[in-house]
Amino acid sequence: MVVIPLIKWNINIFFSKLLIIICLTNNTPIAIFSQTLPTGFVDIKKEIPEIVLDIRYATPNNFVGEKLDGYEEGFAWGLKEMVLALNEVQKELKEIKLGLKIFDAYRPLRAEKHMLRWAMSNNKNHLLGVYIPLKVRTDSIYGHTSGNMIDLTLVDSTGKELNMGTDFDEFSEKAHTLNAKGDILENRNKLQAVMKKYGFKNYPKEWWHFTYQAKKGMALDIPLGVPKNPVVQTK
Repeated sequence: MVVIPLIKWNINIFFSKLLIIICLTNNTPIAIFSQTLPTGFVDIKKEIPEIVLDIRYATPNNFVGEKLDGYEEGFAWGLKEMVLALNEVQKELKEIKLGLKIFDAYRPLRAEKHMLRWAMSNNKNHLLGVYIPLKVRTDSIYGHTSGNMIDLTLVDSTGKELNMGTDFDEFSEKAHTLNAKGDILENRNKLQAVMKKYGFKNYPKEWWHFTYQAKKGMALDIPLGVPKNPVVQTK
């Protein structure tokens, strides 16, 4: 008897790595789209399955009101060293029946350009340099575009967010880390303490915003996911 091994293809993984569209007629467009992560990066959800994702910029639920350029999927990527540290945070929080929810991690340069365009076209220049980058820097070694910055909050064992006093991307003094009292300040301090313990530094005007300073990166413009309507080059 001949035994033929059963090969199971994970279609999602296969097409996330390489999507090939080939038309066999002459002069028909051929396009190849790769979804390999940038060198030195890992997928946070794959490395820390228990972490909760709410990648706002991949949806219209953000301050711009539309999906940002480059957020083709709601992925969360980061430099491997940062994600290893984040895993230690998650493990420590689990001991007290808490966990992390991520709003944003690696961000393509094109998304920051999108933010800047929105601010300038909507008379929001007062936000520039405080909550929105004043200019898009291609030489950044620390930042969302470099994979060593992350926006997050605390959740309980059911996935419900702890009360931090404001939503993510609240552009006012209410979001300043120490501008709170009672349970809200306690919750913010709890997040600050555990993140600081594992090498993260908070931006004091945004309680959710942290930089992992132990690992430098480089600014990238690789989209999160394969574009839905890619530009196809002809032969």
